[in-house]
Amino acid sequence: MDSFKNKSTNKIAQDIINCFKEGSKANIISIKNNKRKIMIRRYAEHVKKTPHLLLLEQSKIETQEWQIAYADVTLIKKNDEEDYKYIGFDIHFNLIEGIIYKRIFINFSFHALIRVIERCNIQELSTPDKVKKFLSSMIKPILLRCLSMYEDMYEELSIYKSDDTIEKNKIFEKRESYIITNNLFMPIVMEIGKNPSGKIAFGFTIKTVMPDTYNGAKKTIKEKERKHLKEKIFDYSYLLVPYAHLL
Repeated sequence: MDSFKNKSTNKIAQDIINCFKEGSKANIISIKNNKRKIMIRRYAEHVKKTPHLLLLEQSKIETQEWQIAYADVTLIKKNDEEDYKYIGFDIHFNLIEGIIYKRIFINFSFHALIRVIERCNIQELSTPDKVKKFLSSMIKPILLRCLSMYEDMYEELSIYKSDDTIEKNKIFEKRESYIITNNLFMPIVMEIGKNPSGKIAFGFTIKTVMPDTYNGAKKTIKEKERKHLKEKIFDYSYLLVPYAHLL
């Protein structure tokens, strides 16, 4: 990637997207070994050196209960346009119980990506490695909020007793929340759909980004109370286990 100096924010955003154009050719990393510790160590090494994979979190490192979460960067075109308009993150979880992927997707609109670039240090994004580091640090807090939104829905379903289908379906309607990270306010929309395999998937979209001092951000922060986030991604693993499947 060339230096971002003297480039427009639109061009920088497109350059960042171009970093990931090659993308992944497979849904999951296939690494076989009888000992989980050795397998996950190789997993982590592979994620760190692969351009389109972003390491998000590890737990119980160097034990037989080692777990890893990472994002597989995917690019999304809008209709028949030539340029990619969304940068997406398919979140992968390698748990003791199995592997989860194509269940939780985080999508950034091109507009949102431009807004992030406008409000950060451009020099920090001048190489593909720096882009990966930046996106990893940004995606983790967003994922924590997304998992919290999923947890809210899960808890509502677990206590729901009525046979009223219409009322129950309201639980699955579009949900909205937000995250504040690096003094940036990011509204998040959660929607439920199906992945290419026809299984339930959860999509979280960030359509815009603004400083948390903007009036629109301050108004939302004042009016919408949010649940306190858990500290780690794997603190939400109990939500994910039912979807885990072994290779």
